[in-house]
Amino acid sequence: MDPVFNDRTLFPSVYRTVPNEYLQFEVIVQLLIHFKWTWVGIISSDDISNHKASLELIKEMKNQGICIEYHIVIPVSANVNMSHILKLIQQSTATVIILYCTLLQIMNLTKLWRTDESQITGKVFVTSVALNAIDDYIYMESFLTLNGSLLISVHKGEIPGFMSYLFHRDWGRMPDKNFVNNFKMFLKCFTVPSNDSQSRCLLFHNWKNTNYVTSVIYNTVHILAQALHQMHLDRALFDTESKDLAAESKYKEYQDTPRNQVYKSIRMSCRLNTHFLTYNFLARMTMLSYMSILGKGRTTKLNRYLKKVHLKTLSDEIFFNEQGSVAGKFDILNLIIESKNQIRKIPVGSFVPSASPKLIINESTIVWNPCFKKTPVSLCNDICPTGYRKAIEKGKFPCCYDCIRCSEGEIASSPDSEHCLQCPEDHWSDPSRNFCLRKAVDFLSYGNCLGMVLATAALLFSVCTGAVLWLFIKNRSSQIVKANNRNLSYILLVSLFLSFCCCFLFIGRPVPITCILRQTAFLFLYTVAISSLLAKTLTVIIAFHATKPGTRLRKFVGSRVSISLVLLCSLGKLAICSTWLIWATPFVALGTKTTQKTMTLWCNEGSIAAFYAAVSYTALLALLSFIVAFMARKLPDRYNEAQHITFSMLVFCSVWASFIPTYLSTKGKYMVAVEIFAILASTAGLLSCVFVPKCYIILLKGNLTTQKVKLKIMQQIHDNV
Repeated sequence: MDPVFNDRTLFPSVYRTVPNEYLQFEVIVQLLIHFKWTWVGIISSDDISNHKASLELIKEMKNQGICIEYHIVIPVSANVNMSHILKLIQQSTATVIILYCTLLQIMNLTKLWRTDESQITGKVFVTSVALNAIDDYIYMESFLTLNGSLLISVHKGEIPGFMSYLFHRDWGRMPDKNFVNNFKMFLKCFTVPSNDSQSRCLLFHNWKNTNYVTSVIYNTVHILAQALHQMHLDRALFDTESKDLAAESKYKEYQDTPRNQVYKSIRMSCRLNTHFLTYNFLARMTMLSYMSILGKGRTTKLNRYLKKVHLKTLSDEIFFNEQGSVAGKFDILNLIIESKNQIRKIPVGSFVPSASPKLIINESTIVWNPCFKKTPVSLCNDICPTGYRKAIEKGKFPCCYDCIRCSEGEIASSPDSEHCLQCPEDHWSDPSRNFCLRKAVDFLSYGNCLGMVLATAALLFSVCTGAVLWLFIKNRSSQIVKANNRNLSYILLVSLFLSFCCCFLFIGRPVPITCILRQTAFLFLYTVAISSLLAKTLTVIIAFHATKPGTRLRKFVGSRVSISLVLLCSLGKLAICSTWLIWATPFVALGTKTTQKTMTLWCNEGSIAAFYAAVSYTALLALLSFIVAFMARKLPDRYNEAQHITFSMLVFCSVWASFIPTYLSTKGKYMVAVEIFAILASTAGLLSCVFVPKCYIILLKGNLTTQKVKLKIMQQIHDNV
């Protein structure tokens, strides 16, 4: 298995029927990954092959994120003090130890560990194929410390008819008595009496089939035989027909030689021999036999035929790759040591490079060391629970890390997560950060306490506005109603009433029609109301100055001018709102970043520029109305409506000036609530400042209007209007 034979320049004619040793690395790495063992120790021997291989194994493990706590290199010398090695292993935190040593070094270690003061507990050993190469229980008694370990073995194929051959073979008739005796000793055969009084060899009762060495030899003989057979059939190998006849005569002569008799007996017994020395002897005898058949120099052509060998067995398909090696199939064995005389190697898995998955482990059949209650864990630190991610610090092993809790909106649904996953925008992470929950859809509804209060307030103010409008209509013939420009008062009251009703467009689940209407309708009605106040203020100023003799303002006195002013201002706002709705129509949107657990269903205005343009137009009219009313505040007391309008505009501007920063600092349904509050407060301010004094006069001071002076003044104002 030595990887040195991968060099085809140095070894062009070497063909291995066991896998390349480097293929064993992948088996070990996959085994560690399967059990999530990321914190391990490794012990290797200081010979050229094992030390170099262990370094390559460490490199491969690091590439797969497996950390090495320590790497102990045991000198090949027999007289080595291993007490420091024992102390290091006892103090280490790694549960899993990889043994990549020669068989002699493993035996030396296990003999040291057998003593009470040197007992090693709480460790799981993963060994290379070196340990599985020995089956002698005399040596296995030293391996009690390895109880529950996992062994890597070259794949053991089945030999058809092998067991039947062992049990029914008449060993007494074998020609080579010395070979038979040695073979029996190696296999631990013992004789039992039978009906025909013949001795028969039985394998040790714990072994139900051959080990991997026998299977490899079996395949090797078949591969060589197939190549030689094809070489024999290829007539191009023979230069002339005479040489073929000479070869046949040599072959006939060879069949009668005693050496060929020995070869026949070896060939018959090679399938059941497990000693690797027999393989060398068999290969030598086979080559000598065919050399005598083919002639000198013909064996150099065998290399070409070995490259093309393709052998199919019951459990495998064998062929050589470019490096002259077969596929790296391995078995995973569980070493179970119940006592000195009860030692078993139980197959618990397999590794096939061409399969998917490559490694198959049956964990239910594994018997771990008695000190483990369940599958051992070998980690540098505890596994990060769900909801936490790994945080690796510089200068530390990548397997040694801290656990950091995921932030809001992030989850780690699996233990030892490398990163926290961001939840979708419409989801939020639960308090344990294990999974994402869908956010609840939130909006200002009538079922909400805040929505209920605002809806009730809007309803009450609407009723009050309707009552004032009814009072004005009922007393439309009174002098106070006429003197306060009856038509503009009606327009103002209707716009205020509808403004209060617009609040209901802001409450409830947003739908496309409410998103389109609520801002535009409210701003348009507010424009009508403010333009009505502006017209009323201008009418008061014009009416006061029109009483002076010789003035030209008399032609501007009348309801026609005031109505035209309201209509002109309203048409300007209507043009802005129409352009807004056509150019960037508001739509229903879902705000997912409002709060952690909720997402707000809200109305996107479509265009912030159009929204601010419409608001600016209304604010400009309000400012103009405030300036005009402020200029008319010093008129005589009998024309004091200008003072009321000034105060109402002051309330209006104060409310909306404080509304803007509050609106921008709130989110979700509270933004809508702030806007509704601003609408209610400003509209109620206009209603109370402008119409409460008039209602007071109509309801409680109606008799005072009969005074002659008042009647004359009011009649004059009425006539002028």
